[in-house]
Amino acid sequence: MTSRFSELCLMERFLDIKCRYHLRLGCTLGSTDSWRYIDVYMESLSGSGLNASIVDIQEKPFIFVNGALHSMIHNRGHNFILCFDVNDEAFQAIMLPKNYLDGLSPDVDQFEQLVVFKGSLALVAFGRDLYEEHDLCFIWVMTEYGMFDSWTQKTVAVDLVERFFGCTRRGELLIETLDTGLVSFDPDSLDQKNLEIQRSPIWLGYSTDFMESLVYLMV
Repeated sequence: MTSRFSELCLMERFLDIKCRYHLRLGCTLGSTDSWRYIDVYMESLSGSGLNASIVDIQEKPFIFVNGALHSMIHNRGHNFILCFDVNDEAFQAIMLPKNYLDGLSPDVDQFEQLVVFKGSLALVAFGRDLYEEHDLCFIWVMTEYGMFDSWTQKTVAVDLVERFFGCTRRGELLIETLDTGLVSFDPDSLDQKNLEIQRSPIWLGYSTDFMESLVYLMV
C-alpha cells in the first residue's frame, strides 16, 4: 500500500504583459519527484480590478482545513484568502469581513495570521486599541466553511504579545509575551498558563493542532 500525498509550493509570481497578477505554483502528487505547474490569475478569483493592487502574499504558513490549503492575499483594497482544493486542484477566493481590523489603531504595528481554530478556518489579529492603551486580539472564525455570513468575531485583551505560534486543538492561543515567555491563553476563560519557556527557539514558527502537553528539550 502506497501513501498518497501532495505538496504545493509557490514557484513565482509576476505581472504578465496584460498587467494581470499571475501566480505559478508547483504541485507534486504521491511519492514521485515530478513537479507540474498550476497557473492562476488573481483577476479570475477576486474580481476585475483587484489583481493589479496586490502587494503581498503570505506564503507561510499555508493553512490546511476542509481539504484545502489557504493563504492570505494582501492588496490595497481588501485582503482576501486564496484557497487551493488539493483534490480538485481548483482555486477560489474566500472573502474576509469588510473592515475586519476596525478597532485596532492603524498607527501601531499589527500582525495577523490564518489559523485552524477548533477545526474551523480562522484569522487571528493582534494590535493596539484605537486609544493605544491596551493590546487586543481579534479572532475571526468562519463557523460554516465557505459561507461568508458565518464569520464571527471574538475580541480579547492580551498584553505584550511578541510572537504567535498557532492554536491547540482546544482553541488556546500559543503566544510569546515580553514578560512571561511562551504561554497558552484560553480566549474563552481568559486563563493563561505559563509553559516555562522564557524564550522560544528562533527557528520555531507556526504549527497547527498542538497537543495539550509540550516538552521542551535542552540539547
